[in-house]
Amino acid sequence: MKRTYTFHGLNPEPWTPGSFSKVRKRAMVFKDEKLRTYQLAIKADLEAMDLDGVLEAGVVIHDLRFAFWRDTSHGRPADATNLQKATEDALQGLLFADDRWVKSVRSVIVEQAPDVSPAVVVQMIVGDDFDKWWTDEPPAEVMDRDQMESVEAGRRADYEPDF
Repeated sequence: MKRTYTFHGLNPEPWTPGSFSKVRKRAMVFKDEKLRTYQLAIKADLEAMDLDGVLEAGVVIHDLRFAFWRDTSHGRPADATNLQKATEDALQGLLFADDRWVKSVRSVIVEQAPDVSPAVVVQMIVGDDFDKWWTDEPPAEVMDRDQMESVEAGRRADYEPDF
């Protein structure tokens, strides 16, 4: 099952570590105000949509995709990883219970410049409707000796000579 969510007019903000402050001998972390506003806007837009509800814990999201159009007239260019992290954090609890169930994440910055019309597109692929681009066999560099011998034995058993 493929679900797509589009946020027009919402300028994506990158994740930042925030600022630290000591208050009465306790360290406090304060989220960047632009980031906080962006995440609250995503949550408000999602709550206004007619959603099927939060995916339960244990439901695997095989692919989570992000596309970003970012207006940089009031900020610096950002990298895809930090835009993705900020957006994924905002989606948690609204689209899916926990991001630990996301198996693959992809992000692309479609356009990032002053005067870009900002937008964010999020696509989730749940269930078997995905393109598997990997193999189930680990690379030789990470296999231990027993795994290597087992794989080699399987290859030898499947081998049939041409003559």
